[in-house]
Amino acid sequence: QAAAFGGFVRDLRRVEASLRLRRRRLLAALEADEIIPSVTAFPLMGTDDFTAPPTDPRGPVAVSDACSDALINPHPRFATLTANIRKRRGSKVNIKVPLFIDKDTRARLAAEEAEGRGPKNPA
Repeated sequence: QAAAFGGFVRDLRRVEASLRLRRRRLLAALEADEIIPSVTAFPLMGTDDFTAPPTDPRGPVAVSDACSDALINPHPRFATLTANIRKRRGSKVNIKVPLFIDKDTRARLAAEEAEGRGPKNPA
């Protein structure tokens, strides 16, 4: 069984090597017309219960609207770092991506709202 990565610089080097190895293995298994998409964030991050077990956002450290404090770095300096960023900016970091409005957007948003998933006031 593989050991989890720690919080040291040497562990960061191990993470990069591990990711490179995984990518090589994936590339070797692909057909000529297949690709490996790169995702920089967990696809469902910030939606409903995307953690197991479910966690609540808006913790005292990150004060995030999307992510629980349980998901962030537990290093003692991280809480101070995030607090300093908010203080320097004068607000929380806004990570929301603007909604692209096209001819199908209103219908999709109405359907999602009817299902109880969509925003109440779309841009």
